[in-house]
Amino acid sequence: MCAIILSEELGLIRVYPLPAQESFPVWSKIRLEVERSQRDNRRESYKVNFQEVIEVPITCPENKREILDSCILKSGLDDCQDYMNERRGSIAMVKIQRNTMTAAMDMKMPTPVEDDEEFGWIKAQAQHWQKPYLQWISEQGKSHKTHLVAREVYEGLRRNPTQPWSIYNNMQIGNPDWEHWLLMGNMRDHRNVWVGVHLHRLKKSTGGSIPLFSMTRDGKPDGWPYCEQETSNVCVVDNQPLLFTTEAMTLTNYHGNTAMIA
Repeated sequence: MCAIILSEELGLIRVYPLPAQESFPVWSKIRLEVERSQRDNRRESYKVNFQEVIEVPITCPENKREILDSCILKSGLDDCQDYMNERRGSIAMVKIQRNTMTAAMDMKMPTPVEDDEEFGWIKAQAQHWQKPYLQWISEQGKSHKTHLVAREVYEGLRRNPTQPWSIYNNMQIGNPDWEHWLLMGNMRDHRNVWVGVHLHRLKKSTGGSIPLFSMTRDGKPDGWPYCEQETSNVCVVDNQPLLFTTEAMTLTNYHGNTAMIA
Protein backbone atom coordinates (compact mmCIF):
# COMPACT_ATOMS: atom_id res chain seq x y z
CA MET A 1 0.00 0.00 0.00
CA CYS A 2 0.96 3.64 -0.29
CA ALA A 3 -0.31 6.78 1.43
CA ILE A 4 -0.16 10.52 0.82
CA ILE A 5 0.96 12.57 3.80
CA LEU A 6 1.39 16.26 4.50
CA SER A 7 4.84 17.29 5.68
CA GLU A 8 5.89 20.67 7.07
CA GLU A 9 8.99 20.88 4.87
CA LEU A 10 8.08 18.76 1.83
CA GLY A 11 4.35 19.42 1.59
CA LEU A 12 2.21 16.65 0.09
CA ILE A 13 4.29 13.53 -0.52
CA ARG A 14 3.66 9.87 -1.35
CA VAL A 15 5.13 7.18 0.89
CA TYR A 16 5.35 3.40 0.34
CA PRO A 17 5.40 0.49 0.89
CA LEU A 18 3.09 0.31 3.90
CA PRO A 19 2.04 -3.12 5.25
CA ALA A 20 -1.57 -3.86 4.29
CA GLN A 21 -2.18 -5.67 7.58
CA GLU A 22 -1.37 -2.54 9.60
CA SER A 23 -3.77 0.34 10.14
CA PHE A 24 -2.88 3.97 9.31
CA PRO A 25 -6.15 5.74 10.12
CA VAL A 26 -7.00 9.06 8.52
CA TRP A 27 -6.15 11.96 10.86
CA SER A 28 -3.86 9.89 13.05
CA LYS A 29 -0.26 10.98 13.57
CA ILE A 30 2.62 8.83 12.41
CA ARG A 31 6.39 8.72 12.71
CA LEU A 32 8.21 7.80 9.51
CA GLU A 33 11.77 7.39 8.29
CA VAL A 34 11.83 7.83 4.51
CA GLU A 35 14.27 8.27 1.62
CA ARG A 36 13.86 9.31 -2.00
CA SER A 37 12.47 6.48 -4.14
CA GLN A 38 14.89 4.97 -6.65
CA ARG A 39 12.10 3.21 -8.59
CA ASP A 40 9.64 6.09 -8.84
CA ASN A 41 10.97 9.38 -10.20
CA ARG A 42 7.87 11.42 -9.36
CA ARG A 43 9.28 14.17 -7.16
CA GLU A 44 6.70 13.54 -4.42
CA SER A 45 7.53 9.81 -3.99
CA TYR A 46 9.47 8.47 -1.00
CA LYS A 47 10.35 4.98 0.21
CA VAL A 48 9.48 4.12 3.81
CA ASN A 49 12.18 2.50 5.94
CA PHE A 50 10.32 2.73 9.25
CA GLN A 51 6.82 3.67 10.33
CA GLU A 52 4.97 3.97 13.63
CA VAL A 53 1.51 5.25 14.46
CA ILE A 54 1.39 7.82 17.27
CA GLU A 55 -1.88 7.62 19.14
CA VAL A 56 -2.68 11.35 19.07
CA PRO A 57 -5.32 11.77 16.32
CA ILE A 58 -6.65 15.10 15.12
CA THR A 59 -10.26 15.28 16.29
CA CYS A 60 -11.36 18.93 16.03
CA PRO A 61 -13.46 19.40 12.84
CA GLU A 62 -12.36 23.02 12.46
CA ASN A 63 -8.70 22.02 12.63
CA LYS A 64 -9.34 19.38 9.99
CA ARG A 65 -11.16 21.89 7.78
CA GLU A 66 -8.29 24.38 8.00
CA ILE A 67 -5.76 21.71 7.02
CA LEU A 68 -7.87 20.49 4.10
CA ASP A 69 -8.53 24.02 2.81
CA SER A 70 -4.82 24.83 3.05
CA CYS A 71 -4.11 21.94 0.67
CA ILE A 72 -6.59 22.91 -2.08
CA LEU A 73 -4.72 23.32 -5.37
CA LYS A 74 -4.86 26.87 -6.73
CA SER A 75 -4.74 26.35 -10.50
CA GLY A 76 -6.31 29.62 -11.64
CA LEU A 77 -8.11 29.32 -14.98
CA ASP A 78 -6.58 25.89 -15.68
CA ASP A 79 -8.36 22.67 -14.76
CA CYS A 80 -6.63 21.09 -11.76
CA GLN A 81 -5.49 17.93 -13.56
CA ASP A 82 -4.37 19.82 -16.67
CA TYR A 83 -2.44 22.21 -14.44
CA MET A 84 -0.60 19.40 -12.64
CA ASN A 85 0.02 17.40 -15.82
CA GLU A 86 1.73 20.40 -17.40
CA ARG A 87 3.93 20.84 -14.33
CA ARG A 88 4.56 17.09 -13.91
CA GLY A 89 3.01 17.08 -10.46
CA SER A 90 1.50 13.88 -9.10
CA ILE A 91 -0.67 14.94 -6.13
CA ALA A 92 -3.64 17.33 -6.00
CA MET A 93 -6.40 18.25 -3.56
CA VAL A 94 -9.65 19.78 -4.82
CA LYS A 95 -12.87 20.77 -3.11
CA ILE A 96 -15.98 19.44 -4.86
CA GLN A 97 -19.39 21.06 -4.71
CA ARG A 98 -22.29 18.72 -3.97
CA ASN A 99 -24.33 19.68 -7.05
CA THR A 100 -21.42 18.76 -9.37
CA MET A 101 -20.75 15.31 -7.85
CA THR A 102 -22.36 11.93 -8.57
CA ALA A 103 -21.43 8.33 -7.85
CA ALA A 104 -20.92 5.62 -10.48
CA MET A 105 -20.13 1.91 -10.40
CA ASP A 106 -18.77 -0.06 -13.36
CA MET A 107 -19.05 -3.84 -13.46
CA LYS A 108 -16.16 -6.01 -14.63
CA MET A 109 -14.88 -9.56 -14.48
CA PRO A 110 -12.54 -10.05 -11.52
CA THR A 111 -9.07 -11.47 -11.99
CA PRO A 112 -8.70 -14.90 -10.33
CA VAL A 113 -5.93 -14.95 -7.75
CA GLU A 114 -5.05 -17.75 -5.33
CA ASP A 115 -5.56 -16.73 -1.71
CA ASP A 116 -2.41 -16.24 0.31
CA GLU A 117 -2.44 -18.37 3.47
CA GLU A 118 -1.55 -15.42 5.70
CA PHE A 119 -3.12 -12.46 3.90
CA GLY A 120 -5.94 -14.09 1.93
CA TRP A 121 -8.47 -11.65 3.40
CA ILE A 122 -6.79 -8.80 1.52
CA LYS A 123 -8.23 -8.43 -1.98
CA ALA A 124 -6.64 -6.30 -4.66
CA GLN A 125 -8.73 -4.06 -6.92
CA ALA A 126 -8.52 -6.56 -9.76
CA GLN A 127 -10.30 -9.20 -7.64
CA HIS A 128 -13.53 -7.19 -7.29
CA TRP A 129 -16.60 -7.20 -9.56
CA GLN A 130 -17.16 -3.50 -9.02
CA LYS A 131 -15.04 -0.51 -9.97
CA PRO A 132 -16.23 2.57 -8.01
CA TYR A 133 -16.03 6.06 -9.52
CA LEU A 134 -16.80 9.64 -8.60
CA GLN A 135 -18.06 11.87 -11.40
CA TRP A 136 -17.46 15.56 -10.73
CA ILE A 137 -16.89 18.92 -12.38
CA SER A 138 -13.86 21.04 -11.58
CA GLU A 139 -14.07 24.69 -10.61
CA GLN A 140 -13.07 25.52 -14.19
CA GLY A 141 -16.00 23.52 -15.64
CA LYS A 142 -14.22 20.35 -16.84
CA SER A 143 -15.93 16.99 -16.22
CA HIS A 144 -13.99 14.13 -14.59
CA LYS A 145 -14.66 10.49 -13.80
CA THR A 146 -12.23 9.45 -11.07
CA HIS A 147 -11.63 5.88 -9.94
CA LEU A 148 -11.84 5.76 -6.13
CA VAL A 149 -9.03 3.56 -4.81
CA ALA A 150 -9.10 4.33 -1.08
CA ARG A 151 -8.70 1.40 1.27
CA GLU A 152 -12.03 2.23 2.94
CA VAL A 153 -13.76 1.93 -0.46
CA TYR A 154 -12.44 -1.52 -1.29
CA GLU A 155 -12.83 -2.74 2.28
CA GLY A 156 -16.46 -1.61 2.02
CA LEU A 157 -16.90 -3.63 -1.16
CA ARG A 158 -15.26 -6.67 0.43
CA ARG A 159 -17.38 -6.55 3.56
CA ASN A 160 -20.67 -5.77 1.80
CA PRO A 161 -20.47 -7.52 -1.58
CA THR A 162 -24.27 -7.53 -1.99
CA GLN A 163 -24.60 -3.81 -1.20
CA PRO A 164 -21.74 -2.10 -3.07
CA TRP A 165 -23.51 1.25 -3.21
CA SER A 166 -23.39 1.54 0.59
CA ILE A 167 -19.84 2.87 0.27
CA TYR A 168 -21.27 6.08 -1.20
CA ASN A 169 -23.69 6.45 1.69
CA ASN A 170 -20.77 6.17 4.08
CA MET A 171 -18.98 8.96 2.18
CA GLN A 172 -22.09 11.18 2.45
CA ILE A 173 -22.18 11.77 -1.32
CA GLY A 174 -25.26 13.82 -2.15
CA ASN A 175 -25.81 14.87 1.47
CA PRO A 176 -26.28 18.69 1.52
CA ASP A 177 -25.06 18.87 5.12
CA TRP A 178 -21.54 17.70 4.25
CA GLU A 179 -18.49 19.17 2.49
CA HIS A 180 -16.10 17.10 0.36
CA TRP A 181 -12.41 17.35 -0.57
CA LEU A 182 -10.95 14.88 -3.08
CA LEU A 183 -7.28 13.95 -2.70
CA MET A 184 -5.91 12.62 -5.99
CA GLY A 185 -2.69 11.08 -7.23
CA ASN A 186 -1.57 10.05 -10.69
CA MET A 187 -0.38 6.60 -11.80
CA ARG A 188 3.35 5.93 -11.88
CA ASP A 189 3.24 4.35 -15.34
CA HIS A 190 0.40 6.52 -16.69
CA ARG A 191 1.18 10.04 -15.49
CA ASN A 192 -1.94 11.65 -17.00
CA VAL A 193 -4.29 9.14 -15.30
CA TRP A 194 -5.53 10.34 -11.90
CA VAL A 195 -7.23 8.27 -9.18
CA GLY A 196 -9.04 9.28 -5.99
CA VAL A 197 -6.81 8.34 -3.07
CA HIS A 198 -9.29 9.52 -0.45
CA LEU A 199 -12.53 11.50 -0.32
CA HIS A 200 -12.34 13.65 2.81
CA ARG A 201 -15.68 14.86 4.18
CA LEU A 202 -16.78 16.99 7.10
CA LYS A 203 -20.19 18.01 8.31
CA LYS A 204 -20.81 21.67 7.59
CA SER A 205 -19.95 23.94 10.47
CA THR A 206 -22.80 25.80 12.16
CA GLY A 207 -20.67 27.59 14.74
CA GLY A 208 -17.91 30.15 14.58
CA SER A 209 -15.28 28.14 16.43
CA ILE A 210 -11.66 29.25 16.22
CA PRO A 211 -8.96 26.68 15.27
CA LEU A 212 -6.68 25.75 18.14
CA PHE A 213 -3.49 26.33 16.13
CA SER A 214 -2.14 29.00 13.81
CA MET A 215 -3.00 29.10 10.12
CA THR A 216 -1.48 26.06 8.44
CA ARG A 217 0.26 28.06 5.69
CA ASP A 218 1.94 30.53 8.06
CA GLY A 219 5.70 30.53 7.59
CA LYS A 220 5.61 28.13 4.63
CA PRO A 221 7.42 28.77 1.32
CA ASP A 222 5.42 30.05 -1.64
CA GLY A 223 3.42 27.29 -3.28
CA TRP A 224 3.29 25.06 -0.20
CA PRO A 225 2.14 22.25 -0.06
CA TYR A 226 2.91 21.90 -3.79
CA CYS A 227 6.52 23.04 -3.50
CA GLU A 228 9.20 21.73 -5.83
CA GLN A 229 10.84 18.83 -4.01
CA GLU A 230 13.95 18.12 -6.08
CA THR A 231 16.11 19.17 -3.11
CA SER A 232 15.22 17.08 -0.08
CA ASN A 233 18.38 17.82 1.91
CA VAL A 234 17.06 20.16 4.59
CA CYS A 235 18.33 21.27 7.95
CA VAL A 236 17.09 19.79 11.20
CA VAL A 237 13.78 21.32 12.32
CA ASP A 238 12.33 20.40 15.71
CA ASN A 239 8.79 20.50 17.13
CA GLN A 240 6.93 20.92 13.85
CA PRO A 241 3.18 21.60 13.88
CA LEU A 242 0.52 19.25 12.57
CA LEU A 243 0.66 17.42 9.26
CA PHE A 244 -1.78 15.09 7.53
CA THR A 245 -2.19 12.15 5.17
CA THR A 246 -4.89 10.26 3.40
CA GLU A 247 -3.89 7.60 5.84
CA ALA A 248 -2.25 9.63 8.62
CA MET A 249 -1.45 12.93 10.35
CA THR A 250 2.16 13.55 11.39
CA LEU A 251 4.76 15.67 13.14
CA THR A 252 8.16 16.08 11.43
CA ASN A 253 11.90 16.39 11.84
CA TYR A 254 14.41 16.16 8.99
CA HIS A 255 17.99 14.94 9.05
CA GLY A 256 19.98 15.26 5.83
CA ASN A 257 18.81 12.87 3.11
CA THR A 258 16.51 11.05 5.50
CA ALA A 259 13.23 12.56 6.66
CA MET A 260 12.28 11.58 10.19
CA ILE A 261 8.55 12.22 10.53
CA ALA A 262 8.05 12.22 14.25
